Amino acid sequence: QSPNGNNTLYAGHGGVKLLIRPAGVYADDPRTGTPTAIVQRRTASNLHHWVYWALVRQGATLTIYRDGTAVGSATLDKPDVPSTLNGNIGATNATYHLHGHVDEVAVYKHALTPETLLLHYHMAGYG
Repeated sequence: QSPNGNNTLYAGHGGVKLLIRPAGVYADDPRTGTPTAIVQRRTASNLHHWVYWALVRQGATLTIYRDGTAVGSATLDKPDVPSTLNGNIGATNATYHLHGHVDEVAVYKHALTPETLLLHYHMAGYG
């Protein structure tokens, strides 16, 4: 796997995915409907510096945050279907290995607010 391609932050087959690219991000939640639940955006470069990523599902909305700021969102077809967290940190099973480091992974039982995500980013000392 080239470091120029998909770099999994979190993913599993049939479940939630968050893939980091050198200058962008991809996320989806395939259990919640058709591929309209995909968020795919270009961002500033992710290479050679620390980036704070968050994927938040609030009802029918899936939103990606980069350094405490929303960079994209999608509306889910089936908001009543629960997301599946059956994945791996740093790889999608045996593919898309992360070419980077992961620190301070957290999963919450509820959606964090944009204000809380920004606070977390600032508390980490990068914002």
